Amino acid sequence: MMDAGSGVFCVEEAPVEPVSYSRTIWFGNERIRIGLRKDVAPSLLLNLLIDVAADRIESGNTFMPPAVGRTNSCTAPLTSVASTLFIPSVNGPCSPQQWGEDLYRDVQNHLSQSISFGLSLQLALFDSLSTHRYEGAGCRGGLAFEGDENKDTSSLLNMPIEAVGEIPFEKDRLRQIRKLLAGAGDHFLVFQRQGGEYLCRGYCSKDVSAQFEWRVRFTDVLDWEFYHYEYPLFRFLRNDPKIIQDPIAAVLKDLKGEFGPHYDWVAARPLLESGVAQQHGTALIFMDFQDRHISTWMDRLYQHKRMIRLNSCEDERTAVQYLSGMDGAILIDVHTMKVQYFTAIMDGRVFVDGDLSRGARHNSIRTFIADLVRTSPRHSSKLAAVIFSEDGGTVTICGKQFLPPAREKFSAN
Repeated sequence: MMDAGSGVFCVEEAPVEPVSYSRTIWFGNERIRIGLRKDVAPSLLLNLLIDVAADRIESGNTFMPPAVGRTNSCTAPLTSVASTLFIPSVNGPCSPQQWGEDLYRDVQNHLSQSISFGLSLQLALFDSLSTHRYEGAGCRGGLAFEGDENKDTSSLLNMPIEAVGEIPFEKDRLRQIRKLLAGAGDHFLVFQRQGGEYLCRGYCSKDVSAQFEWRVRFTDVLDWEFYHYEYPLFRFLRNDPKIIQDPIAAVLKDLKGEFGPHYDWVAARPLLESGVAQQHGTALIFMDFQDRHISTWMDRLYQHKRMIRLNSCEDERTAVQYLSGMDGAILIDVHTMKVQYFTAIMDGRVFVDGDLSRGARHNSIRTFIADLVRTSPRHSSKLAAVIFSEDGGTVTICGKQFLPPAREKFSAN
């Protein structure tokens, strides 16, 4: 439901403090906590779902067996949690599937009502706008909304516009707005709230669009994303709200799994963002250059003209942005989050099967990582490659994937 995946929700006793969002409620004489698992990224939709579920239980129209309240720590997918939650009906308790679907509809209604009431923006208008074609082209681009009437947005507009009569964001003007959106390109069409309605003020660049309070980005028919400043709130796909999956968050989770949490992963994010923004396929390989096996191996590749060393740069993000435009991988020291080499040609001896459904870059890097890890002392070398394909997909290959069966023994040491 809502693309949440499995293992997201949990029910715990009140003394157990989840790290992520939760609600503590009374159920009869039991005090229980319903919330998100500690490793789940924050999400407006998931938080709203917890609120609605908690309100349902606490209102008394939902039955939960006392055993759940006595569980020390019970983490499970929503379907498992829902199997212990029942709504009385004429014919008796409903099924977990019915309970979940009803809860989902409640979340949708809460979401639509809160946005429509608080922002004076009807979600249905975005759906309608996404279905409008202009000279055969589908709806693409973005809208930016500023709810503060007193904010001076003129400096943020690189193409202010003016028409005889205002252009409000309303149903009767969607065709005209779609036409203006066709000329936006990578820019955002900006609306500012005035007197209870949003009026068109011009265009702003993609770089400054996050300075506006609300943003909508269209990708296809009935497919658009809603943002609060830089924070992604949700994606609407064919009238259903979905959680926006952050590919960088998933990559960072993989990197932490390979190297551990004690490195500066905040500094790694802008490097990954530069990789995502690259129009051509590229790869960033994070490795422990303090590992003697790795440093010796990289020096040997350098001496044999497999890559170029970067001695220094003022900004690592900019370095990744421009250097990734060339063929070859970029090698980053996980300790400093600095680029060490670029245009790296990665190859190695074959220890693992290839993947003929993927290209040469993916298979070469996979072979390189497997060879380096398998030949390191006690198989202890750590590295991970993040491969960005031209179609926008991201794949992470971690060294621990290629550890021999004794991996647990070596990892423990």
